[in-house]
Amino acid sequence: MKRNKLGNNEGMLFVFPHSQQVSFWMKDTQLPLSIAYISGSGRILEIHDLEPLNEHGVLSCSSTVVYALEVAKNWFAEHGILAGDSVNGLPSSSSAQ
Repeated sequence: MKRNKLGNNEGMLFVFPHSQQVSFWMKDTQLPLSIAYISGSGRILEIHDLEPLNEHGVLSCSSTVVYALEVAKNWFAEHGILAGDSVNGLPSSSSAQ
């Protein structure tokens, strides 16, 4: 929240302590973002676009989300990244607080 800029290849990674259904919203966030909901094995389950200042949550369809990665809107599409692709180098979910 309250971010007003994000570098070209920067993002925000959220790590959850266990698999769960999650919801993200854009309250107080001025930038358009895209979010990937990712499983514990690193597989991208879903990708959604998020609109600035929208207070309605974007609920994951899956209940097996362990990571959420927010990047600039359309970053995933511009890099050819789709649901089903894998993400490497994620931290252990046991490090989540």
